[in-house]
Amino acid sequence: MDVRLATQVLLLQVAVVTLTLGVAGGLLAFMSHERLAAQYEDRSLDMARAIAFAPAVRADVTGYNAAPLTASPALTDQLANGPLQVLATEIQQRTHVLFVVITNNQGIRLTHPNRDELGKHVSTDPTEALAGHEVVTRESGTLGPSVRAKVPILAPDSSRVVGEVSIGISTADVHHQLWTDVR
Repeated sequence: MDVRLATQVLLLQVAVVTLTLGVAGGLLAFMSHERLAAQYEDRSLDMARAIAFAPAVRADVTGYNAAPLTASPALTDQLANGPLQVLATEIQQRTHVLFVVITNNQGIRLTHPNRDELGKHVSTDPTEALAGHEVVTRESGTLGPSVRAKVPILAPDSSRVVGEVSIGISTADVHHQLWTDVR
């Protein structure tokens, strides 16, 4: 089998072009995914900051720090029907985020999309936010993987941390948006 030099050169050129396009496409997809994830991180951070700064949220969360909270049906009912849960649910529905979780200074959920999680400790580490630092991360919790921001909630007219708000956007939404952009 005698393949002519011109045929060999042509096949080599086709292979190099195909490989180059494959690598370039992969890099473009990766960079687009990272850019989009960063935009979702910024969005979740901005929303968490706005909620954490709201005077009503600051006052309501401060009220849940006087005594330790013990998970019970009565506490679940109180939290599920309280103003914080109403606000969190409204924000979640209007903004299409995966969750809006507000905790007290012990990391106990005061709001959560799943009623059964109210009054329980959060599934991801709240330490940094409860120490007064804003955190943006990609983690998996009770609702699945998400891009999330955690922001401390301060007591009214104080710099004392009384809780944290965590906003999460599903990573599936990030991937869906990426595929929508690619098409």
